[in-house]
Amino acid sequence: MHQLGPMSDTGAHLHYNALQPFLQGRREWVGLSFNLALDRIPQAELSKTTSTLDQEVHSCSLELQNHPWDDANRIISLNNLANALHARFELLGITVDLNEAIDHHREGLRLSQGCGDQSASMNNLAYCLYARFKRIGTLSDLREAIDLHQKALEIRQPGHRDRPVTLNNLALCLSSLFDQQGVVSDLDNAINLLHDALDLLQHNDFHRSFVSLNLGDSLYTRFKHTENVDDLLKAIEFHQQALRPQDDDDPAQPYASSSLARSLFSRFEKLRDIADLERAISLDRDTISRCPTGHSIRPKSLHNLGECLFSQFSLFKETSDLDAAIEFHLAALRLRPLGHPDRSSSLSSLAKCYLTRSRHSKRSKKTDMHEAFKHYSDLSAISQTVHAVFLQDVYAARDWVCAAEETTHNTTILAYQTLFKLVVNHLATLPSLTQHFALLKKLTLSFAMNAFSACLRHDSPADAVELLEQGRAVFWGLLSRLRSPLDEVVALGDTGERLAEKFKELASPLRHASQHDQAWNLNAQLQDVVSAIRGLPGLSRFLLPPLFSDLQRAASGGPVIIVNASQYGCDGLVILPDQDPIHVPLPITNAQVQKLASQVYFILDKDPLAEESESLPIFSLPGTVMDLTTILRVLWDGVVSPVVAALEDLNLPPLSRIWWCPTDSFVLLPLHAAGPYKRGKPNLPDLYISSYTLTLAILARARLDGPPDSMGIPRFLCVAVAKSPLAYFIPGVYEELECVVQRVSPCSTLTILKDEDATVCRVIEELKRTQFVHFACHAWANRSNPFESALFLGDHNLEIENFMRHDMERPRLAYFSSCQTTVTDEGSPDEAIHLAGVAQFTGFPSVIGAIWSVGDKDAPNVASRFYDNLVDDSGHLDHTRAAFALHQVLKNPEIPFGQRILYVHLGA
Repeated sequence: MHQLGPMSDTGAHLHYNALQPFLQGRREWVGLSFNLALDRIPQAELSKTTSTLDQEVHSCSLELQNHPWDDANRIISLNNLANALHARFELLGITVDLNEAIDHHREGLRLSQGCGDQSASMNNLAYCLYARFKRIGTLSDLREAIDLHQKALEIRQPGHRDRPVTLNNLALCLSSLFDQQGVVSDLDNAINLLHDALDLLQHNDFHRSFVSLNLGDSLYTRFKHTENVDDLLKAIEFHQQALRPQDDDDPAQPYASSSLARSLFSRFEKLRDIADLERAISLDRDTISRCPTGHSIRPKSLHNLGECLFSQFSLFKETSDLDAAIEFHLAALRLRPLGHPDRSSSLSSLAKCYLTRSRHSKRSKKTDMHEAFKHYSDLSAISQTVHAVFLQDVYAARDWVCAAEETTHNTTILAYQTLFKLVVNHLATLPSLTQHFALLKKLTLSFAMNAFSACLRHDSPADAVELLEQGRAVFWGLLSRLRSPLDEVVALGDTGERLAEKFKELASPLRHASQHDQAWNLNAQLQDVVSAIRGLPGLSRFLLPPLFSDLQRAASGGPVIIVNASQYGCDGLVILPDQDPIHVPLPITNAQVQKLASQVYFILDKDPLAEESESLPIFSLPGTVMDLTTILRVLWDGVVSPVVAALEDLNLPPLSRIWWCPTDSFVLLPLHAAGPYKRGKPNLPDLYISSYTLTLAILARARLDGPPDSMGIPRFLCVAVAKSPLAYFIPGVYEELECVVQRVSPCSTLTILKDEDATVCRVIEELKRTQFVHFACHAWANRSNPFESALFLGDHNLEIENFMRHDMERPRLAYFSSCQTTVTDEGSPDEAIHLAGVAQFTGFPSVIGAIWSVGDKDAPNVASRFYDNLVDDSGHLDHTRAAFALHQVLKNPEIPFGQRILYVHLGA
């Protein structure tokens, strides 16, 4: 895709002949709206020589020296020199030229303030910033270019002769932003802008070829995202319009030829018409022959030709095609140094070719295998750069993981480490919570679980734990960075205090940012602060993924058992505070785990409360108790019994506390209630007191909270909504409210928000300063869009996305006497986007939630007995007793079986 320089004042394009006076030394142009940035490039490309451009740069430099700071003509000289430098960059690819051009354009824009129409200066600077973004990949350049084009478009209102230029250039930047962040609205806006630009251009206008080319490229990009063949066919149509072989002077031709080749190749992959593949190969070869080394389109065409020849090898098995594909990919890679946005694509494609040749050629099998993983391993260097991480970087790392697993290569663990680092770095650039989550589902799938399994297969349990933490609950992990404790930073004197204050100043609004520019600018500033903090003594790992030794602290109160299901098998890993983890192979299969999870969802789908009826609770329905008992027995035999055997070998005392950290579909299963359920045989609740944790890092953080008596009399908030405008009446809420008030009022400062008084705003304000909160109300778990999961309050829903934005003051315990508050997204259970999870994230070290529907008749009894046990011998509310208190309640045979096991404890 290609940007346009501004049109001339006369509206006509200046061709090569019109440049002859300039090349002969004349400097007679006045004003800022001229074509040099665009017009010189075709002349240089067609002549294939640098001498003219060298002479232009030299002449423009001399001219600038003749115009001091206060000379009105200095702006024109700055622009002339910047455009000449940019033209030489386009031909030779020398980044120093581009950097200098940007500096000159910045000065020109600064000097032009107050001098009328600045849109041309804005366009020229944005033009160069975008070119640098494409070469180096610094996202701040793209952001600044978008900002400048948007300001220029405000100046160039309908009727302005240069409006099509700005429409085109802004569209190009938005399309590139989509490539980086995957926000479809950016791409749709780009396509609409390009249609508008095309409508404003006359049929014979020289610029139509560029706009048609860009429109075709954007439609092609949307096709790759949506697989809508109509977009591909339209892309080919616009690429063909842009390709005008009869006009060799048109600088759009190499770009149009390359883009048309790529689109035809995609149509071949879709429709398998060999003529499309042959035409694509021919077009790429022609483009390469016409573009010298350093031409910006050359690496793209080399890469595309390599892809076409690899596909041709797959069809006809001609080794010469595969050999040629490798050579073209090598040539493209040499033109894509570290930091180039497309380097990862070249590395991945090369590795794929080498791997393929290793399978088809005994002669070079060992060498090709080595070359394949040498190039894959080079992807790890991309994860260490300061440049923006692109989606193709993540996809390339995924290819490496799959290849390493398939061949059991010794780079497997490094591949997973690189993948997770790239995913986190890429997500950090996205502005919206929902975009984070949507992309996570697309990018990570089951890679964290497979990484855990791979490390155990390589006898590296510490690596297994570290990678699992990096690859799971990535969403919570990213947001947790913004809530990191800063005590160690503050303790380092004035510098530490200043940096800690700046971190808090940026982190809080970043959690609320919804606009692209706002989020990007805040995040860029925050990264600078983080870098400065890491330069302080002892803080080199600030906000970096925790090491195993850090995560081990989660087990300081008792064993943490990770249970993992992957395509390679199921494993348990017992984490202990002062010794190596204990690996427990599990006899259950991944297929069995998936089946059990499906059965749980089937039971949930039969839940009448989920359909807002006033029927009996779920375990009053015929057959559900038997279904559940079967699930619990399978879990005992396949998962829990082997773990219990390992715990018994540790001589863990009866009724000790243990923590479950389940992954993938295990997240949906009631491990805490597993057992043989046979007379005379103990079930898990008879042996140990179970809690859950989303991740080890969250549990380790929860253990940092001080003792309950360190905060004096705690504040207790009780939210009781029996009559919500959005759900049916729950009569048991009032009885539950009375029970809670009776138990906690003597040992807390109590606030009650009831029915219509329990508005979203009131609840949020009280939450910010409370330590204990009890919710007795309807809840809804939206399994397709978990951010809409919500508590039904007196006026509106309190959704997860709203809940998570707020900071709490020394929170201790959150109790959800609401339905399905631990139910999460079906497609990404590891992200644990549910109400109990958001309470843990916002800082509550202890949370009570429900895995399905709470019985209205039983809830008051459970709550009353729970708070009886939560109060310690000295009469204080002690959140650290929550798991014990819940365990005591649920041993009571008066409570129905289904209600006894639906409540779970999360946290310390």
